[in-house]
Parts: sequence; structure tokens; C-alpha cells
Amino acid sequence: MTAADQDPIVVFIAGEAGSAERLIREHADDGSGRCKICAGGPQAGHVRWPCRLYDYAIRARAARREQASQRVP
Repeated sequence: MTAADQDPIVVFIAGEAGSAERLIREHADDGSGRCKICAGGPQAGHVRWPCRLYDYAIRARAARREQASQRVP
């Protein structure tokens, strides 16, 4: 994992098999530029997409791929 991906949340997501992919699927654009899941408050509606969890999951998936490519066969 690169120094840029040492964020504890990214490290946690990357350490759980399938977590990044699940979060990417679940925290998708609802078609109006908002996250399907993340609420911005009772009156604000959903937060703008991409939300933070989506961003963390993208970084975690990239970190896992990088780790896999560096493994010795």
C-alpha cells in the first residue's frame, strides 16, 4: 500500500475481502448526482456523489490491486 493510501479507513476496507466492491456497488449515483445510501440529513436529502465512502472504497480497491500485482508468484 502506498503512503497516500495509509488512511486508516482505506486500510480497513482493503483488508476485508469484497468490502471495496460492495461499497462501490452500494454507494452508487442515484441518477441525480446523489449517493443512493448516504443521507445528508433529514431535510437535505442524499449527499452528492461520489460520497466519501465511495472514494475510500475506490482507493482501497486500487490498493488491493497494487498489492496483488506486487506478490511474487
